[in-house]
Amino acid sequence: MTPRVRAGVGLAAAVLRLLPGAVLVFSGFLKAIRPAEEFAALLSNYWILPPALLVPLARGVPWVEMWVGLCLLTGFGVRRAATAAAVLYGAFVVFLAQALLRQLPMNDCGCFGRLGPALRPAQTLVMDIVLGALCVLAVWDREARFSLDRWIDPARFNKN
Repeated sequence: MTPRVRAGVGLAAAVLRLLPGAVLVFSGFLKAIRPAEEFAALLSNYWILPPALLVPLARGVPWVEMWVGLCLLTGFGVRRAATAAAVLYGAFVVFLAQALLRQLPMNDCGCFGRLGPALRPAQTLVMDIVLGALCVLAVWDREARFSLDRWIDPARFNKN
């Protein structure tokens, strides 16, 4: 890859990591401000998790989403945050795909809780695949432009 192409990919990765980060912060926040039982009820629609895990996951997942999203937005631990976000989006894809394949009766994926946009599971599946791909691009980005990582440890990125 030429230096010019590498620079273009680095710039694109820096800008494009903001979208999955913002979605994670937004969706996590909308779920975190509501009672965990609401999100647990939405999770139960997937018919994949044991009932004993629904409320604990409903309490923890929104905070994980917000933390990972904030790390992507600020560029703190970009590669780790992008990897974590890709894993989250991958899990979302698995949950949605199995629900669609099993033709479960779902009108709302529950991704944004009861306050956010009500997306159909198929719409969300496409969105999660695209956002997961953007996270993979951020993992491959070695330059971490416009990030706290570059500000905290500039020597790591200035290897001329």
